[in-house]
Amino acid sequence: MPSLELHPTIGAMRYTLRGLYRDLDTQAKKAVQLRREGFQVATFDLTSPAGHPLFAVAARHDVSPLARAGIPGEPPRKARLTRPVELAPSDPSWPSAFEEEARRIQATLGGAAVRVDHVGSTAIPGLAAKPVIDIQVSVRSMEPRRAYVEPLVALGYRHVGDPASPDHEYFSQETEGERSHQVHVCLSGSEWERRHLLFRDELRRNPDLAAAYERLKRELAEAHPRDVYAYVEGKTDFVRSVEDRVLGAPPPVGRAAAGGHDGEDPRG
Repeated sequence: MPSLELHPTIGAMRYTLRGLYRDLDTQAKKAVQLRREGFQVATFDLTSPAGHPLFAVAARHDVSPLARAGIPGEPPRKARLTRPVELAPSDPSWPSAFEEEARRIQATLGGAAVRVDHVGSTAIPGLAAKPVIDIQVSVRSMEPRRAYVEPLVALGYRHVGDPASPDHEYFSQETEGERSHQVHVCLSGSEWERRHLLFRDELRRNPDLAAAYERLKRELAEAHPRDVYAYVEGKTDFVRSVEDRVLGAPPPVGRAAAGGHDGEDPRG
């Protein structure tokens, strides 16, 4: 198995390389398998010494299924430190920042993108948020993945597959060392697409609900200032209750819970 020296950032995060593949689809299948076994998974791209693209899968070796189950001797997931959870006051420049990036994405993806939407907390006027612009890109088909993975990577985005959902792929971009944009590629007409848009629209319509959401976010940010996963998990019940009420029915059996990958769902 190749050394993680090929990708020092992953090695520093205590991931173990579990596979190198020549195509995205095989990489995705391996990631799904590991996620089903309970591991936290990361995917990333490498280049071979001969210049050929390679697609890698890694898993946290200190966050095994035993650790998640609370077996003594291994640190639980929530004991990790992540980047800080910092909320910023609502910024009137966020919509224009979205529009600027949306134009770049639409021009790059062309007809592959059915629609490009501003989602997450920065899309809700007056709401405090992590200063990261969340963008949802709806596509006609999730396959072939290269139709959107390669163009977005060329724009400077880092790709992290979502093994929990076949209808979602996650991308992030940094500006001056800080995360600035997140892109969620989803299937047009999918539940993933509907729920993001419904949650955003409901909070835009209901200032009291948005205020309650902000209070919850501030409480969670204070309680978990260096654990973004715990922060996200703490919002899940609120987000799901809003979505399910608007949809008028509980989620279908078997739908994966939000969160758990680097996409920092639910809903910004």
